[in-house]
Amino acid sequence: MLKYDHLKGKELFKFLVENKKALINHKKSLPVKWADNFSHSPVIKFKTKSGAIKDGISTDTEDPTDTSVLRVEVIANTCLWMDSQSDVLLIDSAKRSIQNNKSLMVHIHDHKYSVEAKIGEVVNVELRMMNWRDLGVAIPGQTQCIVFITDVMEDYNTKVFNQYKAGKIQQHSIGLCYLSGGIELAINDPDYEKEIDFWNKYIDQIGNKDEAIAQGYFWVVSEFKLLENSCVLFGANILTPTLSTGGKGHSSNGTHKDGDEPDEDDSPEEDTDCQTPLEMSALLNIF
Repeated sequence: MLKYDHLKGKELFKFLVENKKALINHKKSLPVKWADNFSHSPVIKFKTKSGAIKDGISTDTEDPTDTSVLRVEVIANTCLWMDSQSDVLLIDSAKRSIQNNKSLMVHIHDHKYSVEAKIGEVVNVELRMMNWRDLGVAIPGQTQCIVFITDVMEDYNTKVFNQYKAGKIQQHSIGLCYLSGGIELAINDPDYEKEIDFWNKYIDQIGNKDEAIAQGYFWVVSEFKLLENSCVLFGANILTPTLSTGGKGHSSNGTHKDGDEPDEDDSPEEDTDCQTPLEMSALLNIF
C-alpha cells in the first residue's frame, strides 16, 4: 500500500512528487468521490397544488402544508475549500460538466444508485457566488457554490420528504469523477518548482487556508465530472448546506467515503476518466 500518513515535511513532499502519477491515477480509478458538507439556516419553500412557489402559509393562498412537493435549494459543494481528501475544487471546475450534462444530474439520498434512491426532480443546477461569511467562514471575499434546486416529492420517499419539511436534513455531498488533466499537486516547498507555483497561485484563495498551511500540500482540482447530489448524514466538505428548508442549522465536520491509498503494485498505469459503471450514460439508464 502507498501509505504516507507517517511522513512529514521534506520526506512527505518527496514521496508525493515521486508518486504523484500513481496517486492521481488512484483518485481517478475510484468509482466516485463523495465530497464534503455544511449546515445552514434553511427556509422552506412549498410548491402548492396550483404550482406556485410559496415561502410559507398566508391567508390568501393555499395552505402549503397540504402539498406533496417541496422546492429546496441546497449547496451540493463549495469551491476553494480543502476537504478531507486534501482536494481543493477551483472556481468553475464544474462549469463544463453542468453545461453538458445538467439534464442527467439527479438528487438522491446516500449516494445510492437506484431508482428507489431518487428523492425528487432537479429543477436546476447552478454555480452561485456566495460570501464566505454567509457560509459561516469568518474571512472576507467570496467562493463559488454548486447549488441544486429540486422539487422533493413526497411519493418518491416519504421519510426524506418529511425530514426536509422539518428542516432536519442539513448535509449534502456530490458524487464526481476526476478527469485527465484536471488534478495537480500544490506543495509549499521551493525545491519543487511546478508544485510551489500551484501553491503560490491558490493558497491565499482557500477558505481554510490555515489547515492547508499546516499540512503543507493540497490537490488542485481544475475540472471534474459532476454526477449527482445526495442528502447524507455526513459528507467531506463541510460547506454544503440546505439553503431552503425549515428550521436552523449549524456547521459540522464531515467524513469521506474512501481514505485508502493505492497499492503500489496495482495503481493504474494509464490515465482513465470515469472507467466505471457510473458514467453519465449509465446514470441516465438508472434514472
